[in-house]
Amino acid sequence: MMNKIKRVITILMLLTLVLINCSIIVSGDISVELSPQHPKPQDNVTFNVTISNVENITEVVILVEECSNEICYFDGFNETMSAVDNKYTTQITLKHEDATGLQYKIMYLTDDGWISEPSGMNMIKVSLNIPSDSENDTDNSNILLIGTIFIVILIMFIFLILYRRKR
Repeated sequence: MMNKIKRVITILMLLTLVLINCSIIVSGDISVELSPQHPKPQDNVTFNVTISNVENITEVVILVEECSNEICYFDGFNETMSAVDNKYTTQITLKHEDATGLQYKIMYLTDDGWISEPSGMNMIKVSLNIPSDSENDTDNSNILLIGTIFIVILIMFIFLILYRRKR
């Protein structure tokens, strides 16, 4: 009886890990390039977006917010992007001199309705190129990798606890 419970728990943990990794892979349909890659405050920024594996896109919008010290300004941008094939572009001029970063979200309209990347209220964060004496050198690009590693270690730990030999 105990072996069946251990097998079920192991299978559930492995399925959870596979589903997490699949959800990471599915979100790879959009690529965004910024020019310049790390703009300065009040700089002109060009967003170039490529959307693949999606048909019948009628409109693409980018939402951009400037942020300073963990607070984002309310006067963000909501720009419709111009299209050439599956590539979309727009240029904005950042407004705030004291901004330390920006965050953005891509939204596109298809026959199925509006789809946003990233989903929900999440936005992609970019650090601005500010003087090196600043305290705002946070990088959130590795959070997904760290979370996946944490889940794998947690599953291995639980697996070891369940399958350790009785003394």
